[in-house]
Amino acid sequence: MPEKRAATARSDASPAKKPAPKKPAAKKKPAAKKTRTVLACGAAARVAPPAGASSLKVLAVNVAGLRSVLSNDAKGSVLAALVAAERPDVLCMQETKLQAAHVEDATKGLAELLPGYTAHWACSGEHGTKKGYAGVATLVRTSKPKPQQKTLTAMFAPKQAAPASASTLVGGASTQVGGAQQQPGPTVVGKVASGMGAGNASDSIATHEGRLLTLELEQLYVINAYVPNSGQKLERIKYRTETWDVNFAAFIAELETRKPVLLIGDLNVAFGVRDIHNLYDRPGFPLEIEARAFEELDEQSKEVGQFQGLKALLKQPGCTALERTSFRETLLGDARVDGLRYFHPAAEGVFSYWSQRAGNRPFNRGLRLDYTVVSKALLPDPDAKTLPEPGAKLLDSFILPDYEFSDHCPIGALISLD
Repeated sequence: MPEKRAATARSDASPAKKPAPKKPAAKKKPAAKKTRTVLACGAAARVAPPAGASSLKVLAVNVAGLRSVLSNDAKGSVLAALVAAERPDVLCMQETKLQAAHVEDATKGLAELLPGYTAHWACSGEHGTKKGYAGVATLVRTSKPKPQQKTLTAMFAPKQAAPASASTLVGGASTQVGGAQQQPGPTVVGKVASGMGAGNASDSIATHEGRLLTLELEQLYVINAYVPNSGQKLERIKYRTETWDVNFAAFIAELETRKPVLLIGDLNVAFGVRDIHNLYDRPGFPLEIEARAFEELDEQSKEVGQFQGLKALLKQPGCTALERTSFRETLLGDARVDGLRYFHPAAEGVFSYWSQRAGNRPFNRGLRLDYTVVSKALLPDPDAKTLPEPGAKLLDSFILPDYEFSDHCPIGALISLD
């Protein structure tokens, strides 16, 4: 057989075709931005004290650093406007972030900004605790301010009734922050105490982080509280729910054997369905969601909790099932009530904290982390048609969202003393 020759390319063969250039990939259309709707604030109308009755008004606000407020004209002006408008008898501040060495300067700053108050302090930074962290301050009105000289316009302006304020309580004082005044205001009975008492002295968080101040007044105790956050990784949640909440409830119960208690401040928990903005857009809000368990149940039965579709909330500090359950069962229990929900159980969009990082405040997308919790002995007689029964009684619990100088807003309580 003739030898086969290797095939060779023909000289007249057409050159190989170049591959066609790839068409550029179609640009993806940017995802449509979600429209952020503004949640309406359903705060109810404020309650005025009965005519001629003595009353006590207590306000609380997380200031997120008192030195920042005192050194910033805009923030300081908002705080001064709040006090001028509300004229609280007791003003409780949380997260002052002061060390003991800062108290003298802060006292002087408050004397200029809020004359007529005596300040009581609990600071962090001693006994190994973190410096410039936590901290609470309670200001007690020592007297009504001297009237300023009126302008001609003010002289002929319509007269407005001045809010009633307590003037029947007796006691001592701590750091004077105001000048000479005219009429005495409420002061404390005995010493203002920090911490949770001798029984919890070994708890450094409760004793040395500047978390609590307790004022004893003639008819009740007022506790200013900044409850520990469970931490971004929930590293403190076991302490928070198994130690702090249990011991705090026992501390309050011991005080209640002598007088009723008003607990006010940043309690770092969003307890109810209406207290968490993320739930407002979910199907079944609020009643169907409210009927579910706080947490996700077992997956085999396909049952879901309140955070269906929002599982990130299950691990968000202040929103976890452990914290919310502990607030309901341990802190409130059968002895105390959430003052705001007692008077306004269905109020929606009533928050006290908004994330600054997420820019949530203009949209009223917040959490309610600040509370007035009261002993049931302070609740008004439900059968009373006019005045509550004799003794200190809670008349109103409210939130003041229009005052903006931190990521929280002020809250308050009004108590009848007759």
